[in-house]
Parts: sequence; C-alpha cells; structure tokens
Amino acid sequence: VLYDDSSKPTNDPKYHNLIKTFVESISILDNYRDYFTGENVTYYKPNNARDLFIEKKPIVRGIDKNGKILLVATNPFASDNEITMLPINYKGKYINIQLKGSETKLFEFAY
Repeated sequence: VLYDDSSKPTNDPKYHNLIKTFVESISILDNYRDYFTGENVTYYKPNNARDLFIEKKPIVRGIDKNGKILLVATNPFASDNEITMLPINYKGKYINIQLKGSETKLFEFAY
C-alpha cells in the first residue's frame, strides 16, 4: 500500500493479503485510538530497532498511557511454525507473549 505503484493492477495473491492485513490492522488500532491522542504518552522501546534487525530478533514496542500499556510484538524472522516466547517485565507487571511464526500480536495490559 505504501510502497507500490498503485496505478498498475495486480492479481498477485501476496499483494492482496498485504492489503488485507494493512486494512485489518488499521481497523484494530481504531479500537485503541485513545493511545494516539492527547498528551502524557510514553513509548516503550526496550531495544534499538537497528540492532534487532541486524541480530534477527523479535520486536516489541508499546505505548504507555493512563496506567495501561498497549504492546505490539512480532518476530519477522521466525519460520512458519516456530514458537517465540517473549518475557516482558514492565513496571512490575510480568507479561509473557507467545508468537507462532511471524504473526503479530497486539495486547493491552493494566499495571
């Protein structure tokens, strides 16, 4: 959606799946729009994105607001059925995220 030449039609199923995933992701984020408005927002970025990419490690990012954190996690380097366990300790709250393959999960936690 963001990097293609949309003036050319395509029948590529991978392209259509990418569009579907993008639209579904935007729809899901709409449920959490409060995190993206106003002030008093803290971003959770435990690791440098460049290092994660070079070391082929899972990615966790979050937005902390009003006693809750919205976390997103993915392992774009995992094989299809590989299980990735991501233990996170945030402000005394222990969260264990399990991913299968390269799926992306979105979680909201109160602490």
